[in-house]
Amino acid sequence: MTFFDKVKNDATDAGYRVCAKQMSKGVKAGILKAMGDNNVDDQKIGAVDSLLESEAGEALVSIMLGYILAYAPKLNEDPRAKRLSNEFKVGGMSTAGNVAMDTAIEYFLLPMNNIVEALPKDAPRLRVSVPTDEEMNDFENEEESEQKPQKQMKLPS
Repeated sequence: MTFFDKVKNDATDAGYRVCAKQMSKGVKAGILKAMGDNNVDDQKIGAVDSLLESEAGEALVSIMLGYILAYAPKLNEDPRAKRLSNEFKVGGMSTAGNVAMDTAIEYFLLPMNNIVEALPKDAPRLRVSVPTDEEMNDFENEEESEQKPQKQMKLPS
């Protein structure tokens, strides 16, 4: 395969990707228009618009279109539709994966990292040692002397 053949193949792949992005935009606009035409509350339309414009919304629409193309009668037999379906599914799933990783990092990994960073770097270490027999004898002797009642001296009256 020559250099120009590779460029031509890459340009064709890019064309499918561009087509998938543009179709996703068109479907998102169509969803919002259909909601408006059916007298859906502006607040609900705004919420759906916010969702569709997010990365998660883009992924959802892309994956949905990929599976619709894969199972649509007659379309699923066209090799171009199959290729476009694959582009939708892979693109949508990779976007969803990025959203999931960003969420995991923001809500789980960063807080855990902050907790670990807050721990002292040189934590004190406990030193446990077994006393020698001599130390134990000294300790026992001290205890016995503390427990013995001391003689009381009688003072002359």
